[in-house]
Amino acid sequence: MEDKKLDSIMTTYQSMPWAERIEYIINSRRKLPQNEGRLNSMFEGKFISANDEKKVFIVEYKIERWMENPRGELHGGALATLFDTVAGMGSISVAESPNIATLDLYINYLARAEGTDTVVMNARIVKAGRRFIRQTIDAFSKDKGHLIATCTANFAVLAPETAKPMNFELKEKDEK
Repeated sequence: MEDKKLDSIMTTYQSMPWAERIEYIINSRRKLPQNEGRLNSMFEGKFISANDEKKVFIVEYKIERWMENPRGELHGGALATLFDTVAGMGSISVAESPNIATLDLYINYLARAEGTDTVVMNARIVKAGRRFIRQTIDAFSKDKGHLIATCTANFAVLAPETAKPMNFELKEKDEK
């Protein structure tokens, strides 16, 4: 019975237009049971826009205190995690299987972001193959408008027989 329910959820998800699918992923991933109590549930992204034809999307994240370094700026490790998170969501949106893994992230840190800022992530799917996905992401300061960092991310699409099954059924979560 569980397999039929999950198959139904996956069929609905896979039939969505790409822009709608990436919006769904960004807006719902904190509610997925497998993310509860994990790092993925800590970042609250806000979907801004997506373009089906160009496979680009924009998501923003308000910098929270726990994401800051001792100088009150966005910590480089937190920004790396944001890049990984955004690229992961982009990869899931185009992969034939929802089971993906980070292969590598190439990050160029260019400027700092104050702890009171919001980071705007402009992501583009460069190549989406059956087993490999490449993206580029630019992170901008919403307040100052300057480029903070760039990232090239490569992800593997795991073979279904080697991946752990994921539950895409949302559970209700109290809103803040």
